[in-house]
Amino acid sequence: MSKVMNNNLNDFVHSISGITDAWLSLDLGEPYVVDYVIFDNRKDSYGTSRIYPFEIWVGPTKETIVGAQRCGTRITSGCDQQCTVQCQQAVGRHVIFWEPGSGRTLNIAELKPYGWEPIYPPPPFPPSPPTPQ
Repeated sequence: MSKVMNNNLNDFVHSISGITDAWLSLDLGEPYVVDYVIFDNRKDSYGTSRIYPFEIWVGPTKETIVGAQRCGTRITSGCDQQCTVQCQQAVGRHVIFWEPGSGRTLNIAELKPYGWEPIYPPPPFPPSPPTPQ
């Protein structure tokens, strides 16, 4: 995981070649509100030829997008080098970069979520004491 968040655009994370539904999950450690994610693609020709389509999700678990919120829409162009994907204050512990389909190879340089810790609702008031009879 360190290569995808090390501020070095000359290295990248790489999956096994030609898999179905390639994905990468970043564990934020606890749930956060995610406003947007900045994605940096691999800088050579393999990056632009392998990236599309992709989706970014924010959710509670690392291995599935069930229960997660998709950031923006399925991206099919426009992110050859870097792009910002809006997440509309999605809440989750995991940011998932997903390349749907068969024959996929995930290779990205950076994936950085931006947001803040969620403000949890206050605990409920304790029950009222019983009224004397």
